[in-house]
Amino acid sequence: MQRIYTALTDLLGINAPIVAPPMAFASGGRLAAQVTLGGGFGFAASGLSDAASFARELDEARSVLSTPHEAPLQLGAGYLGWMLDQGGNPVDCLHVALERRVSSIWLSFGDDLGKWVEHIRQYDQSRKDTYRTLIWILVNSVAEAEVAIKQWKADVLVVQGIEAGGHGQSQALPLVTLLSLIKQSLPDLPPLVAAGGLANGAQVAAMLVLGASGAAVGTRFLATPESTYTINQKNAVLAATHSVRTHLFDQVRGTVGWPLGVDGRAIPNQTLEDEASGVEPEELKKRFVEAVKKDDTSRSVVWSGASVGLVHEISGAEALTREIGMEIMMHLRQASNMITDK
Repeated sequence: MQRIYTALTDLLGINAPIVAPPMAFASGGRLAAQVTLGGGFGFAASGLSDAASFARELDEARSVLSTPHEAPLQLGAGYLGWMLDQGGNPVDCLHVALERRVSSIWLSFGDDLGKWVEHIRQYDQSRKDTYRTLIWILVNSVAEAEVAIKQWKADVLVVQGIEAGGHGQSQALPLVTLLSLIKQSLPDLPPLVAAGGLANGAQVAAMLVLGASGAAVGTRFLATPESTYTINQKNAVLAATHSVRTHLFDQVRGTVGWPLGVDGRAIPNQTLEDEASGVEPEELKKRFVEAVKKDDTSRSVVWSGASVGLVHEISGAEALTREIGMEIMMHLRQASNMITDK
């Protein structure tokens, strides 16, 4: 099988620079494992899981990958810094992943991520062998990238533009600009993973040409059998033409611990229309809670990136990863053919 060589595929020992990011309520162990089987690299999101539930997710992934019990697990686990800061289940879930020797930990959205970087490194130092967990840090600006590289020595930098689905900085630059600025401004970069509005091989190939070593493809993997989105949420993704950034869904859900400036990108629906028409906040919350109980996506939240209009069918994650990998190779070859002596 042909391989796309980048700093990321070399670091991880994978065939294609495709990353399925940790998406709360969507990315479990089965999705992560199937992406890895397809030649990419998958992450499971800890979300609001308790330690026992998250352990089952990772154990299922180990079974899917046929990985021996003590061997490193070729996938990652993702954590929100602000939730880790609260202690309890999120920290327990972090320890579950470290105990199970996941390849990578993805950290994002916290006011003290450095504390958790050090926590992971100290855990590794306490092991009886030399196993080392790779640490991925998500950044939304050049300043954040500089801290992640110089202070925390991140192994992988996830560069997230404003187009990304789910949560991100509301003032983030478009991905193409942010990636270019980081490449221009900072020397000795680790592998860069481009994130935000990427759904096909052509877009990933463009990011590689710009200097990324890989790409996080999130919204496209929502529409897979392995995603833990409900069928109604998956159908909403398939039907959507665009997504919007808003604080409203976090307000009606009561998830208000995000760092300053962070909002979310989701498919617009009746909840946003209700707010615009003047419905009172308490009534908005009531209607939202009822919609969640009924899995009614006309009012509940469906996080999706700017690329949602490019997602048209439900496809198995392993086959989809291989398909995107082939698309990347095709477009890279086409680009190289544009150079001629004629």
